Amino acid sequence: MTERPTIRNVAARAGVSAATVSYVMNNKGGVGDRTRERVRAAAAALGYAPDAAARSLATRRTRLVGIVVGNGCGHPDLTVTFFGKVLGAIARRLGQKGYEAGMSPSSASTISRPPGSRTRR
Repeated sequence: MTERPTIRNVAARAGVSAATVSYVMNNKGGVGDRTRERVRAAAAALGYAPDAAARSLATRRTRLVGIVVGNGCGHPDLTVTFFGKVLGAIARRLGQKGYEAGMSPSSASTISRPPGSRTRR
C-alpha cells in the first residue's frame, strides 16, 4: 500500500465497521477485548495512525500549544543551551498530556494574536 492507510482499510482488514475502528482508536467503550485487539493488530500491520488534521477538524480542537520565544522574553540569544533544555522539557510535558508544541522565534514588536484567537483562562 503506497497511500496512507485509512480507517476503512483498518476496518476491512479487521473485519469490522469503520465506527468500531473509531471506537477503538478513541478508547471508547462498547467494543469487546478480542475485537479491540484485532483492530489494533490490523492498524499496526497497516501502519495506521489517526490523522491529526482530520481529528482537529472533527473536534474543533488542535491540541497545539503555540510558544513564542525570543526578544519579547528579554533573552535574544536562544542558542544558549539552557533555553533548548527548557523548551525541550515543555515539549515533552505537553506530549505526555496529548498536546503538541509549536514554537516560533519572535521579537516583542511582532507578537500579536491572530483574529478570532482566544486566551485560555
